[in-house]
Amino acid sequence: AVERGWRTFVFGSEPFSKELVQDWSSTALIHPLFVDGAKLLDEQGLNVGMFYGVSSPRELELIRPDDMEVDNLVINFQGEWQVIPAENIVAAFQGFNRTVLAVATTSTEAQVFLEALEQGLDGVVLKVEDTGEILKLKGPVHAYLAVPGGKTCYLSELRAGKEVTVVDQSGLWRTAIVGRVKIESRPLVLVEAKENLGEETYSIFLQNAETVGLVCPSEEGNNTSMVIPVTSLKVGDEILVRKQGGARHTGIEIREFILEK
Repeated sequence: AVERGWRTFVFGSEPFSKELVQDWSSTALIHPLFVDGAKLLDEQGLNVGMFYGVSSPRELELIRPDDMEVDNLVINFQGEWQVIPAENIVAAFQGFNRTVLAVATTSTEAQVFLEALEQGLDGVVLKVEDTGEILKLKGPVHAYLAVPGGKTCYLSELRAGKEVTVVDQSGLWRTAIVGRVKIESRPLVLVEAKENLGEETYSIFLQNAETVGLVCPSEEGNNTSMVIPVTSLKVGDEILVRKQGGARHTGIEIREFILEK
């Protein structure tokens, strides 16, 4: 998280939270905040934010920008009553130097809060049990991807609706349709692999995130798919590598001399 530029982390008010902060601070420069009931405190114990729950019009009316003692608010719009309250908050807080965040349990809710009255709230706190809400598969734009017909294409050439090839650890493959493509700057890590029987070495840049994994060989008698997150990869781990000819022309494999380093 720190590698991605995050510096502010929120902790509970339990005694072990202080120990955790000291542990984290020994390895990275962070700005810790602590939840204490409805208050958000900084490291010196100063109140820098407030939490509000809204389930009725009366509770919504109590959130007034001119009565706020802090500049940061986190609002939990409880139940299905969300669109109108979010719009009311946007209207009420316009022109005030306040930061208002809303608790969202799905990406759809987050979109509602971020688009309220076109301007939207200042941000969302995404609280989910299913990591699929935020899970994305990412890689460097220069990497190749297999597509039907024995061809390849760069990740940067992908578009929503494009057909790609998906393969499992047993070599069985199928096609899949790309639903969304997003190109962004993220920390990368260089992964190098060497053949068990040979001197050939292969390498690839991958996003340094727990959600990016490499497929491992199947254990004898076990057909369960095994994946190692790139963040947990260590020297000696075995992974599967697909070998193919290096020479390509518009994604089509051709016979010519080529040396890649």
